[in-house]
Amino acid sequence: MSSSNLRTGSLGLKLVIGVTLLVFILMGSSFLLAYNFLREETRSFTYEIQANQSQLLGQRFSSLVETVIHTLKVLPALDTATLKTLENQDSLLSLEVFETGKTGEAGIREIYDWKGDPGHALPQPNLLKEILESGVAYETRRTASAGGEIYLYSLLDSDRKGTKLTFIRSRLNPDSILKKSGGTDARIVSRGGIVLLDTRNPEVSGAIIDTKDPLFVSARQSPVSIGTLEYRDFAGDGRLGTYILPGYQVLVLNSVRASDAMRGTTILLEQMILIGLILLGVALVTVALFSLKLTQPLKELTRATQVISQGNFELALNEKSSDEIGHLSRSMNRMSEKIKALLKESIEKVRIEQELAIASNLQHRLIPPSEIKTERYSLYSHYQSAAECGGDWWGYIEAGNRVLIMISDATGHGLPPAMLTAVTHGCFSAVRQLMQQDQASVLSPSRLLGIANEVILESGKGEINMTMFIALIDLDQKTLTFSNAGHHTPWLLRGASDLVNSRFESLRGMGSRLGEMDGFEASPDRTVSFDHDDSLFLYTDGLIENPGKVESTFGKRRVMDLLTRTPTVDQETHLALKLELESFYGDLIPADDVTYVLFRLDSEKGDSNRA
Repeated sequence: MSSSNLRTGSLGLKLVIGVTLLVFILMGSSFLLAYNFLREETRSFTYEIQANQSQLLGQRFSSLVETVIHTLKVLPALDTATLKTLENQDSLLSLEVFETGKTGEAGIREIYDWKGDPGHALPQPNLLKEILESGVAYETRRTASAGGEIYLYSLLDSDRKGTKLTFIRSRLNPDSILKKSGGTDARIVSRGGIVLLDTRNPEVSGAIIDTKDPLFVSARQSPVSIGTLEYRDFAGDGRLGTYILPGYQVLVLNSVRASDAMRGTTILLEQMILIGLILLGVALVTVALFSLKLTQPLKELTRATQVISQGNFELALNEKSSDEIGHLSRSMNRMSEKIKALLKESIEKVRIEQELAIASNLQHRLIPPSEIKTERYSLYSHYQSAAECGGDWWGYIEAGNRVLIMISDATGHGLPPAMLTAVTHGCFSAVRQLMQQDQASVLSPSRLLGIANEVILESGKGEINMTMFIALIDLDQKTLTFSNAGHHTPWLLRGASDLVNSRFESLRGMGSRLGEMDGFEASPDRTVSFDHDDSLFLYTDGLIENPGKVESTFGKRRVMDLLTRTPTVDQETHLALKLELESFYGDLIPADDVTYVLFRLDSEKGDSNRA
């Protein structure tokens, strides 16, 4: 009896510990997610409030400055009668007009004074320099009666001869800004670091801000007019800051300690933890009271897990119970069914991946080697698919003194276009047999495209189509006959050995795509000369249109430059082009298949040996 109770108590204790850990983990994860969510929401809300406050203050200040500047600039004359019209503006407390030479060398004299402070000195030369460079400048003064005062310097138009400069000094009324700021909590600072206005403490007007302040530095260096920054101040406290650049050479800065902004979130987290501990205690008591009753069903579940661990997912647990054990039993039954389904899906996925790997290996075998050299010509090529299987394909057929080169690009990439390339390869394998058996019956490129269209249309049923270019090169006659079916125009590089006078010739001709419709029409056959100093370059659209790791596209110009970099278009050119592609993509997988083929005749000696 005692032994049985001991065993029962041991299992119940394990249940209590397990449930405790489970509840603790779930509650801890929930609290952490909730806290992070609330913290981000609080940060965003703080930034939004700061931005609204700063933007309102910046708009008030810039409107004040803009009103003063624009009003003065549209005055018909700088006479006393005209300037007195400004005295009714509540934004100005004083106005002084100064005149000096074009560069200030003639000295500065005052030509108008309305309520100016007699003890206020004339502007310094460095201040005049700032006015000339920026159009506006600011100055602050501290007086016993008014505290901090803000002065705006603004440049007026020079006289017609351009020998004099007229500028004003006006004392701004900060109350006109503060009354309309709506409780704004921010500072207005000049780009030189002078605090012009602080809504929290107006007495600090005229103070110099620390130029190493992270928020001030970010605002000065910012290319945009508004921004936020989370940083630590010189005391090590974390702060949330917002800056606005309203114009007129001022910055609006607003910041708050992160701990103050997050105080409400921290209090809420503490309350959540307290509630969680209470709930955890209730859960422990409940589990302890019912642990004996749950022991037997748990043993049954334990045996079920042992069965599952042995790879047997055929469970038949009792699901009649309506409590948690019953739910768990039903969950385990459903879990075993899902595991069986997942295993089946995994086996199917592995099978598909193996088939794709085999298909990819077979497709690469359909592509000729990257370097082919004979006594009379050389072929250099590159093929890179965007997926396990690609839609690009190229091939060549040699029949006596003639060489047939084909390059194609099926729509899309993956298994369907890869199957279409296999069909195309099979079609031209049959053509190869006919050409090698009867060299005199070599078909023209346009006729071969017609045959290929019938095969692809029958295979693709119009759902997948293909572009193709075919070139027939006569090694003895030194001619090239070609036809196009919607493919990118290849190039002939004429006079490759002459780096100065070499030129590109496009083999133009654009017919219908293969497999697109019954009424297929390839471009008419066209024959051009093809000598030893010429090279043929064929490619698919992925070569020039794919985006790279840094640049938007590889581009035609880069390919042309690489082809004309050396006097002989040969293996060196091929390797340079491959290295350039590797650098262009880096570790990026191309968005589309990339294929190119470079064909050149070898020396005249090769022709004589062949003959």
